[in-house]
Amino acid sequence: MFIKIISSFFKFDKISSLLLRFSGIGAKFILLFLITKYKSLEFQGSFTLINQSITLMIYFVGLDFYTFYTKKMVKNIDKCVFYFKNAIYLYLYTGLIVSIVFVLISMFVLGIDLNLMLIILVLFAFEHLGQELIRIYIALEKITFANVLLFLRTGLWALMAVVVLILKKTIEIEQIFIFWIFCSFLSIILGFVFFPGIRNIFNEKIDKKFIKEGIIFSTFIFLSTICIRLIEYSDKYILAIFESEREVGIYSVYFQISNVSTIIISTIILAFVYPKILLHSQERNMEKLTAIKREVYIGATLISCCIIIGYLFFNNYLYEFLGKEELKESRWAVLILVVGSYFLNISHYYNIILMGFGKVKMIFYVAIGVLLINIILNVILIPLFSVYGAAVAQFFSGIIFFILRKYYTNQSLLNLNKAS
Repeated sequence: MFIKIISSFFKFDKISSLLLRFSGIGAKFILLFLITKYKSLEFQGSFTLINQSITLMIYFVGLDFYTFYTKKMVKNIDKCVFYFKNAIYLYLYTGLIVSIVFVLISMFVLGIDLNLMLIILVLFAFEHLGQELIRIYIALEKITFANVLLFLRTGLWALMAVVVLILKKTIEIEQIFIFWIFCSFLSIILGFVFFPGIRNIFNEKIDKKFIKEGIIFSTFIFLSTICIRLIEYSDKYILAIFESEREVGIYSVYFQISNVSTIIISTIILAFVYPKILLHSQERNMEKLTAIKREVYIGATLISCCIIIGYLFFNNYLYEFLGKEELKESRWAVLILVVGSYFLNISHYYNIILMGFGKVKMIFYVAIGVLLINIILNVILIPLFSVYGAAVAQFFSGIIFFILRKYYTNQSLLNLNKAS
């Protein structure tokens, strides 16, 4: 069984998907390191905060509505155009509201330059649409093509910025965002070209009852997603409050390094099992769910161990290349972050099952509880231990997510067994 699971990671679709993801990751890593090398850590911190703000805007537009229609899509693939059109109809309204709020905050609170404001608005619109297309292709189990689109969105623009940095030894933040917009637009065009049945989109009707049902379902998922993103970002914002943008920049480098394990696990494990877990949980097929659990546990453990071993051997060379001595001060925070992300990653298995069972309130209650614990830990630990404090807070958040999601999944299974 163990050998069979290991061999499954070396199938063509998984290897090609991993290569595509690593191409994107590699480009972003090189960009991160070159920014750190040629620009200031303050620039790195500012870029990270703007990037995360765009990500939060995208979440508010989407409302996690995709969790509702992809759950239905795995059982009704022929209706994917209907689901997509109704989602776009909803996003037109939510996108307008988020854009107005962003413009008001930018003008009267943050004082963002008009050109940068427009760039961010276009970028977040393209990014959200591209993200929805990728999620649909994953639900349709076209994982490799989804990763092609993802590379265009996340890797190609970074590669273009790397070329500019290598040639000119500097780059402006507006240039990075323009490259990003171009590549996001490219991924959208490609996504539409190969979308199954897209020519019938104008024939599909808007079903407001379907949208209303989806909003009710996805509201709790959306709120839990916001909690998760606040957990992911809170450490950086709280670091900026108690420390400085310098520490935010240092921690951002550590977080990106530790995030390699999450990206690999998501690419060759979670992306492939996500539609299967959704389908089997709705069918109550426990035999297949158990087999998937073994795959997730074994794969996530091996990947995380490899990342830890690699970091132990190569972290000195990495930081010497960057030429930033301050990055060596809290270097072992990376190991803490990797272990925390390991528990968070395997907890996604249980979270998808809960989604398939329709236990969306339970998903939200877990997320809000962990968020409160995370914020308390960050506020206590960051003033005492700076970067290490932020890493420890993330570590405990990952463990608590794992414990609670597993517990409530097992409780749901027991209740279902009693009912049957």
